[in-house]
Amino acid sequence: MASIQQVRKIRAMVARLGLDEETYHDLLRAETGCASSKDLDNKQVDRFVKRLHKLGAPDTTVRKRRSPRGSPTGLISPAQLSFIADNYERLGWTSDAQRMGFNKHCCGRSLPQTHADGTKVLLGQKRMIERAEIAAASLLS
Repeated sequence: MASIQQVRKIRAMVARLGLDEETYHDLLRAETGCASSKDLDNKQVDRFVKRLHKLGAPDTTVRKRRSPRGSPTGLISPAQLSFIADNYERLGWTSDAQRMGFNKHCCGRSLPQTHADGTKVLLGQKRMIERAEIAAASLLS
């Protein structure tokens, strides 16, 4: 008996092919001898999925892998440090005292040390940039 995930996979592939119910059931009977995808065993599921691939259905279970990210408890990444420095330039904050005060407000430390600290500072900077853009837009109006 096919699992729920296998039935969903088959149904998604059939939907991507644009097959109507009658055509789907005719193809299923011709390929496996079963009237319902729920009645398929694992070998029949594999055979039917291969048949759907030959007809042009994309595999719906293939997922893109996420790019590796730093651990929230690990050290701050060089990319985060670069983004933080660039954002301070966009804000026009040049003094170290101003930057360190903002860091302390966001993450409780004058210099962010962990990945999580860097994320907190970046989110705070994002909000400050949005506020600055709104203020600049209201001055132009």
